[in-house]
Amino acid sequence: MTSEQQTNMTIRLIAGFIVVMLVAAGLELLVVQLVNRLFVPGLILPLMEQAGIQSMTVGQSVYLFLGMIFLLLVRLLGLIFQGSLTELGDQILAAIVSHAFTGSKGMVLPHLTGGGVFLLLLVLANMIVLYALPYVITGVLYARFVIGQMRLLQEEQRKEHEKFDADRNLILSDIAHDLRNPITTVLGYARALEDGMVTDPALARRYLKAIEAKSRRVNDLINILFDYAKINSTGFHLQKRTLDINELVRENTALLFEEVEDRGMELDAQISEERWQILADRVQFSRVISNLINNASRHNPRGTRILVRTQAIRHTDRALSYDQMRRGQTQEDRIRYGLGEGILVIIADDGQPIPRELAEHMFEPFAMGDSSRSSRGGSGLGLSIAAKISQMHGYRLILDENYPGYTKAFVVVIPKHWS
Repeated sequence: MTSEQQTNMTIRLIAGFIVVMLVAAGLELLVVQLVNRLFVPGLILPLMEQAGIQSMTVGQSVYLFLGMIFLLLVRLLGLIFQGSLTELGDQILAAIVSHAFTGSKGMVLPHLTGGGVFLLLLVLANMIVLYALPYVITGVLYARFVIGQMRLLQEEQRKEHEKFDADRNLILSDIAHDLRNPITTVLGYARALEDGMVTDPALARRYLKAIEAKSRRVNDLINILFDYAKINSTGFHLQKRTLDINELVRENTALLFEEVEDRGMELDAQISEERWQILADRVQFSRVISNLINNASRHNPRGTRILVRTQAIRHTDRALSYDQMRRGQTQEDRIRYGLGEGILVIIADDGQPIPRELAEHMFEPFAMGDSSRSSRGGSGLGLSIAAKISQMHGYRLILDENYPGYTKAFVVVIPKHWS
């Protein structure tokens, strides 16, 4: 059971318990009215007079019932032990009754004999059953509710397991597809060189460069598959430390700057010079930033502008970002990203828009499809890994298809846990 499922189950059980208790309170109110209007004036008071009991309130009926049970047990023991316990039992019972009814109108408990006592005992027993009945009913209802929730949880887990199996089979199929193409190329070129089929030195060098490029491609795939498997394993934990988010974004942007330019794209870094301290895993959160920048550079045409920006949103209604002209955008960003205070790490581009049918599954493994992965060189796992790592940090990775001046933006929303 995941933490989210545990939370949902707890909420449902608490809500069900509250509803059951409200029902029990309503039924108890009806029982009290029934006792006060029917049992007390119609049965209990007349039987009390017949039994010689002078005064009693409804709340004292339980004490009376228990006292009468005790007295009957003493009488029974008295028959067995030839009456030697009868006097002692009467004295103990009188002490109990006197203590229970202190302040009443001098309740007197005589020797209880005759049919009136039996009827009074029977009526009191039924009255106590009535008092307990609402809780018995609601207890049964709540037990059935809990059983139903457990069955619902089991059904959800069964569906999750089925989805996991289906996703696993899909991932294995896609992995085989992504690895097969470059390996086939490497084997073909290597065999051609080995058999002496390539005599032109320039062509041989081109084959060797292709082998190197495809080998790097396979190595990249293996690395990102390892990352995906690691962050989805049960034993994986983040190593969080206090760090400067602006410094981290700046470092990862600098590492990829040359690669982005080699693809014929423009990288615009608008990173604040301030120090914004957050609690994060440096290695894993670096993967988030690099995966988002790589996604923008690999899945857009040449000439695309890529923006890397950090922005703080504070209650002062002022956006502390590299571009101070964007201060008027703060309130809109606060509403758009559901953030009162916090930090936004934004990677935007003006390249190709994302198809509507793909946008809904953007953060699922291999969401890009075979053709996109093959033509652009992506693995189909970069965004899924970035979303998973962000979630593990307590952050959110969202797709903003209406970011001002750009076709789309991937935004990491970091709530207010920073300084």
